[in-house]
Parts: sequence; structure tokens; C-alpha cells
Amino acid sequence: FKKAYFEQGNLFENVIRLKAELAIVQSSMSADPHNKTLREEELRVLRGYKAALKDEELFLRQKAKALNLVRIVSNEEIKLALFDIDGNKALGPDGFSSQFFKDSWSVVGDEVCKAVRDFFSNGNLLKEINATVISLVPKVAAPSKVSDYRPVACCNVVYKIISKVICNRLKGVWVFGLTLI
Repeated sequence: FKKAYFEQGNLFENVIRLKAELAIVQSSMSADPHNKTLREEELRVLRGYKAALKDEELFLRQKAKALNLVRIVSNEEIKLALFDIDGNKALGPDGFSSQFFKDSWSVVGDEVCKAVRDFFSNGNLLKEINATVISLVPKVAAPSKVSDYRPVACCNVVYKIISKVICNRLKGVWVFGLTLI
């Protein structure tokens, strides 16, 4: 944000300056409405003002999106992430499915929320949560090459919730079609 902020000058000051400049030109035009030079000047300043307003709006939207990415994770956001996970998926390495957590949310909800919030506050993931079993499931009856297998990861449900929260937040800022590689 700072780079865009300083490359184009202070966006907010630029909007204020152009608005004042436009007011001066328009005031001059009221005294001399047929002055072609003033009309051209008004058009030039008006275009600049509209462009500055657009830049300011884009800057503020992007800043809001960035703040949304780093805001504190709420219990409601965690619960929504869990209930968005299909309950009929394979059990995690701990033997629990997401359906178990959904059905017993009134009992385990506080602890699940605490575990997820702990991850987002300190960045550390317990080994038990990060435990994932990766299996290769054959796609065809007689697999003969690696591409004949489908990798399946059996993850802990808390791990899935963390992933879901991150993905849900990224949906709001990700540019579709953009690749990182």
C-alpha cells in the first residue's frame, strides 16, 4: 500500500487538491462561461479529479481486503468453516469425521475454536493437528503408472477448518486466473 501511496503522491491529498482546483476553475467559468480555455481547463482538471477518486477508491478497497485477511478469527467464522465441510468424507487419522464435530459442536465447539484461534495467533500447528495420512487410490482396475493413482489426504478436521478459514478469506482477494508459479 505504501508503495502505491507514494508512487502517485498522497492519494488523499491529490483528491483534495484536484477538487479545490476544479472549484476554482468552475468559479472562473461562472464569470466567463464562454471562455474556451477555461472549459478545456475544467475538462482536464475534471478528468484528473475522477482518476484520482478512482485511485483513492481502489486503494481503500485493497486496504480493506488486506485488513480482512489479518483480522482475528471469530468463533462464528470457525463454526461456518466446519459446517461447510462435507460430513461424509473419510475419517481423519484421529478417527473423527467432520460430522462428529458438527453433531457434538455444543460439547467440543469451544475447544475447537480455541485450537484454531491458537494457530492463527501464534502460527504454530500441533503435530497432532498436522498429522495427515496420504494414500494413493487406484483410478483404474490395474494401475501401471503413477498417473493411474489419485492421491487422497486424510487430514485432521481441525486442520481442515484452518484450511477452510484461510481459503474463505482468500476468496475475497484472490484474482481468478492468477497463478503463483
